[in-house]
Order: sequence, then C-alpha cells, then structure tokens
Amino acid sequence: MEIIDSLMTQYRKEYDFYLETARIAERRLSEALKAAGIRGMVTSRAKDFASLKEKCIKRYETRQYESFDDVRNDIPDLAGVRVALYFPGERDRVDAIIVRLFEMLEERIEHPRPSGESDTGVDNPNVQSKRFPGYSAIHYRVALREDGQDGNELRFLDARIEIQVASVLMHGWSEVEHDLVYKPNAPLSPQEEQLIDQLNGLIHAGEITLELLQKAGQQRIEDGARSFVTHYELAAYLLSYVRGIRKEAVTETELGRVDVLFSFLQRVEILTPDELRPFVDGMHTNLDRRPVAEQVADAIFDARPESMDIYLSEVYRHSANADSNEEMFRNILVGQFMAKWMKLERMVVGEERSRVSFPRALDGLLSQGLPVSVVANLQRARMFRNEFMHGHFRQEPEWLAKENALLDKAISEVAHYLQSGSNQTPTT
Repeated sequence: MEIIDSLMTQYRKEYDFYLETARIAERRLSEALKAAGIRGMVTSRAKDFASLKEKCIKRYETRQYESFDDVRNDIPDLAGVRVALYFPGERDRVDAIIVRLFEMLEERIEHPRPSGESDTGVDNPNVQSKRFPGYSAIHYRVALREDGQDGNELRFLDARIEIQVASVLMHGWSEVEHDLVYKPNAPLSPQEEQLIDQLNGLIHAGEITLELLQKAGQQRIEDGARSFVTHYELAAYLLSYVRGIRKEAVTETELGRVDVLFSFLQRVEILTPDELRPFVDGMHTNLDRRPVAEQVADAIFDARPESMDIYLSEVYRHSANADSNEEMFRNILVGQFMAKWMKLERMVVGEERSRVSFPRALDGLLSQGLPVSVVANLQRARMFRNEFMHGHFRQEPEWLAKENALLDKAISEVAHYLQSGSNQTPTT
C-alpha cells in the first residue's frame, strides 16, 4: 500500500531519534535501579521496521492512517524499554522509580487482562481454554521529564516511551509465545497451545520460587555474621531493618544511594550486619527528611570523622564523569568546601564529636551568645554540605565559589566569637 510505504519512509528518517530516546530512558532507569539495589536487566530499542510495517498494515483498516503523526499517536512503543527483574517481588519499588523519573502519560497497564481479552490485540480462539494467566507484566506509557535533562536531550521530551516491567522468566516466555503464536502462517495445533500454556504455568511457579529465594537470602543476611557481598544484599538488609521499625514499605528515594554506601563500607571495613548495626540503631523514620543510606553514613562520620574524605571520594567515583575542565573545577571547589566544613566542625564541636552532634553544639553556642545571623549561615551551609555529600545535585562553579566565600566568613565569625571568651550578647 502506498500510504504504508510512505509512513515507513518517514519512520526511517526518525528511527535514530527514537533509538536515542530509548537509550536515554534505559540509562536513567538502569542507574536508578543499581543505586537502589534492585537486581535486573534494563534494555532498550527503537521498533524495527518490519514489525512496525506489519502492525500498520493490520491496523490500517480501522485506523486509516493519513500521516506519521497518526502512527505516533496510535503505536506507543516506537521507543521501548524493558526491565527484566530477577525478583518479581520488587515491582513496587521499580514502580516508584519510574513515577519519579518519568512523566506518566497514561495509567499503568497491568497484564494479564480480564479473561478472554487478548494482550496483543489479536484474537486467539484458544484463549478460553488456557489454565494459566499468560503474560504477567506492567506496561508504562511515559515521557522524559524536563528536569534533569541537559540541553542536548531537550529535543527528546515529546517522544512517547513504553516501559515493560516483568520477571526475567516472564520476558523469556513472552518472546517464545509471541514468535510461536502470532508469527506462523498457520495457527498452532491445540496440542501446541496446551504445551505453551503448560510452560506458562512453570514460569509462574518459577516466579514464586524466586520470591521465596529472595526471602531466604534476606534471612541469611539478617543472621548478622556474614559479610555483605554486593550492594544488593546491603539494600535488602536496610529495607528489612526499616520495615521492622516503621511497619511500612520504603521507597527508592527514602532508601538513598546504597551503591555509594556499600563502596564506602567496604573501604572503612564495616563488612557485616553485626558491624553495621551500631550505626543503624539510632536511625529515625522521617525518611523524607533524611534517607536511610545518608543516616547510616552520617552516623559513621560522627564516630569516625576521618572517614568523611573516603565517603566523598566514593560520591565522586559514582557521579557523572569528570572529564571536562568545568567538572574538574567543580570538584576542586567542593573539596575546598568540605575541608573548610571539617575545620568548622572541629571548632564548634571540639573533641566531643563522637558524643555531641553538630546541631546540638551549635544550639549550645547560640545559648551562650553566638549571633543568630551567624547560626543561620552555618545552618544553611550544613544543608548544602548534606545535599552534596550524598550526591543529590551538582551546582555551577560560580555558585560553589560563592558558598566557599560565605563559609570562610562564617568560620572567621565563629573563631572571633570563641577567641572573645563567649561574652557577646545574642543577636536577634
């Protein structure tokens, strides 16, 4: 058909655009899953020409495409991402990550659909005879969020992306079923249909086994003496611990950068749950204010001030590449800020750092006469320190230079106050 050939010609011109859109989504999702300690494989693709042409031909009679815009609006997976989870029980955590990273364009589509309704849009006369539910997954229709995109990626914001989330077993079964059921020239025999259905039952049993295996692994880690081998095991331990004190699920943002924390723990030789427990026991449950991984790291800083430089180096290592001159300059400025902050903490807290927190020591100085304006500057600087230490944002060098200058001023004011004998009158 001439109109279909014209549509395919247009798609060939735009293929690279959809391929890059999918790659961006894959990269951001893969990084987030790794940081949260979620095991899985993330892949992406742009829809291949033959598959798209076949779908357009099948749908043309009812859709009557007139331009490629009609195709874009009708077929949501020109840019596609697939998440294959090792443990199906982590779907809820993946859901929270997708909602945070992407703009939701439609409601989630959960498979299997109601009995008798085909997931593929192709009538299957044997669907009623199936004993098992078939394809089990969640599909998301999303777009890239404007926040967090660099200038070169803004042109991809309008593209629709389909993300499919299922277990590794289910993705494998769906490939087999699709190739056998929907691509042959002749329909499968009833016996072949029954065999595919039986295989689906084995896949669902396998998913149950994977969930039990995950729980057994968590129990083994919680026994205490065995070292964390991967950051996935550390994430499982922290999730279990927090659920025990909060009685509810923990989101990915509330958990924090477990990959950075794991590397840090390896370097400071806190290797087992028993060794980590003293730094976890004082954790508060307001995780919107302070994620789990950050609370654990801060507890270690309090006991071992010298470990802060080690943690900072791990933040650098896990962050975006530092090849550009601007990035190198940014890192230098942040290093200067952190060195000044450590000097300030020693001034404010003194030798009691392992027993007195910085906020409490600061409150003490305020009650003794440290000006309120100085305290406010120190509190703002501490907020910046916390944000950067845990990799939440990357500010421009000009802004970092300004922060360094303000911190220099605050250090000078604190030093002057301490040298004056603490006999000043509080400023309001």
